[in-house]
Amino acid sequence: MALIAVSVAGMIFAARRPDPAPAAPPVTRAHERPWLSHQAMHELVGEGGRLGPLFADLAIGGPAPAAATRARIAEFARAHDLTIQFETHDGELSAVRVGVTFGGCCGYEGADAFASMLHRTQIYTCCDCGGTPANDWSAASDDGLMIRGHVHVNHIDVRWEAPATLADVLERAESVLGEPRATVRAHAGDRWHDGELDTAELEMPYPFVPDGYPVDLGLSLAIAHGRIAEVSIMLRDTTDEDIAAALRARYGRPHVAGEVSTWRTRDRVVTFDPSNWPTATFTATAPSIALARAAERSGPRS
Repeated sequence: MALIAVSVAGMIFAARRPDPAPAAPPVTRAHERPWLSHQAMHELVGEGGRLGPLFADLAIGGPAPAAATRARIAEFARAHDLTIQFETHDGELSAVRVGVTFGGCCGYEGADAFASMLHRTQIYTCCDCGGTPANDWSAASDDGLMIRGHVHVNHIDVRWEAPATLADVLERAESVLGEPRATVRAHAGDRWHDGELDTAELEMPYPFVPDGYPVDLGLSLAIAHGRIAEVSIMLRDTTDEDIAAALRARYGRPHVAGEVSTWRTRDRVVTFDPSNWPTATFTATAPSIALARAAERSGPRS
């Protein structure tokens, strides 16, 4: 009898037990953005850093991309979550730009891998030190285009464009000397980089430095009273003879004192000093602006 009572009590307890709580819904976690695949990388960048197969029907210096080409490349960019832009001038394609972000905790590894396809240069601080990959660099692709690369952690930007000649560099230096800073900066776009105090750098697609040297990407500018007062160019990857010949062709015979050659015109002074081997320095100065700048630095006379 006692056994029956216990069984009945057990059945009553079981019947009164509350239903189990419903299972919590599964937590949906955000998935990391997939990296650009190796196949896609090789569509963008060909052998030796050249423009990849994606751009096979384009040529820097050739006609601007047709509407169908733009649409095809825009679809590729959308499908792979990257940016592709074209620079055109007078109906010609002057530059191709690509921007890629590699997501996740280790996206810098993807950016480094992509940069390695683009002749990323190394910087050496001493003879026995290992090289450090440059985050800003300029290099030539195997087919002669200039590559301008920039890496910031997990993001990389690259631009391909036709190389400038030494004559182009000298012409550019002449054209900005004495001009208003605001005007030159506006026309330069992201090729203008502000420096400390009244200085700036103006990019040009020219091999200013060989691999292993601190990075120079263009013309070094000194600014006084809102105008470009001085333009300096470090030319480590061009022979002294080539530079001197280009300057003589442009300005005639110089005044020579030691290793320094000087040309004076009505509104500027040009000097070439190859003594700081292996750096050849070309400096063009607008005298009136430079004198005002010097007076400003020295302060009022007592």
